[in-house]
Amino acid sequence: MTRFTPTDSIERELGETFKRLSQDGFLAGLEPKDFARKAAGLLSDINRIHPFREGNGRAQRHFVRQLSESVGHRLRFEVISKERMIQASILSANGDVTMMERLTEEIVRRTCPTH
Repeated sequence: MTRFTPTDSIERELGETFKRLSQDGFLAGLEPKDFARKAAGLLSDINRIHPFREGNGRAQRHFVRQLSESVGHRLRFEVISKERMIQASILSANGDVTMMERLTEEIVRRTCPTH
């Protein structure tokens, strides 16, 4: 069973997640492999927090895709099967981000020179 963040802790958990993202410079200037690792951690954190009743996966992918493009990377989620993404999400929500990191590494492409 996947355990998500209790509703009364969502705001605090999101605040901590976005504070870490800010401290990490919004992942700017990272090589693709390092970016993929950090982006996978971000996806995993947001998934665990699970702030929306419906549409978490779509919202998470859109957010991380937009973030990646703003710092010169492109995440090609369309090449990952729904089944693999669900499995990676379940594992990461339960503390194992290995598969999410591997998937993110597979789909990250640099779109412009490092900032």
